[in-house]
Amino acid sequence: MRLYIVRHAEAVMLDEKATIKDADRPLTPKGLEDARKVAQHLKYVGLEKPKIISSPLLRSRQTAEVFQRTWTQPLKALQFDDRLKPGVDWKPLLESLPAGRWENAWLIGHQPELGQIIGWLLGRKSAKIRLNKGSVACLDIKEKATKGTGRLRWLLDPELLL
Repeated sequence: MRLYIVRHAEAVMLDEKATIKDADRPLTPKGLEDARKVAQHLKYVGLEKPKIISSPLLRSRQTAEVFQRTWTQPLKALQFDDRLKPGVDWKPLLESLPAGRWENAWLIGHQPELGQIIGWLLGRKSAKIRLNKGSVACLDIKEKATKGTGRLRWLLDPELLL
């Protein structure tokens, strides 16, 4: 299986008055544009229609929706999983991915958890992998997504795209 790990694009910052909850922070105009650029580039280079599992937080949902629309798939096909929220144990989600049935899967979520997922899949005890907002990591997974079964193929940062 090929696993694409996507950090949500740039979102509105929390203000000191906390007029907006963290879970309800939308993408900024730049974040929407970065997500669109990355999705269009990945489609252009031939990536297949994604099977997306996203954090339910608004900024991740919006990033997932941009990716889904790029491949002209119905938004109802998106899956949202609380195990991609910040501070939640993500290992059961990875271990539940259908080995051999999906050719690819896309996980959209947050730092530092996404960096931890990448490190775990690469077999590292303590990974210091940091994805910038809107970045994508591509890993090949041997059979089932468990510790040490991944091989990093590439990383893409939206700042590299024109």
